[in-house]
Formats: sequence, structure tokens, C-alpha cells
Amino acid sequence: MNITLNAFKKESEKKKAVIDNLRYHKLCLQTVPKHSKLLTITKNGTAKPLDELVENLSALVTMSKRDINEDSDENDDY
Repeated sequence: MNITLNAFKKESEKKKAVIDNLRYHKLCLQTVPKHSKLLTITKNGTAKPLDELVENLSALVTMSKRDINEDSDENDDY
């Protein structure tokens, strides 16, 4: 993921890209993680740092991949 973020020069651009992806997971994919705090972009009214947002997005992607693999394993039984 960091390789992709390196395409952006400014940290504000990187942060916007990560936030947009988090919102995509929340609104479009309707991701409901066990820990919904992964989808938040602020903490106590303050913006989370970029590294924390990246960690949260990475965790969401990992969970999504795992869910897809579990779904395909279930379909193998048919």
C-alpha cells in the first residue's frame, strides 16, 4: 500500500486518498468490521495521523480478502 501512496507527493494527498478508501469501504462496500473504529478518521475530535489511517485501511483490506476466501471455500462444497 505504501508503494501506491508514494505516487502522491504531499502528505495531505496521501491522507485524502486513504480517507477516500476508508469511506468507500464504509459506504459502498458496507464493510462492518468487528472493530468499527477502523472506519473512523478522527479520534477525540482530532484527525488521526496518516500512519494510523493506513494501518486501519490495511486491516480492512485484509479482512475483506479473508471474507472473500471464506466465501469461495463455502462455494466449493456445491
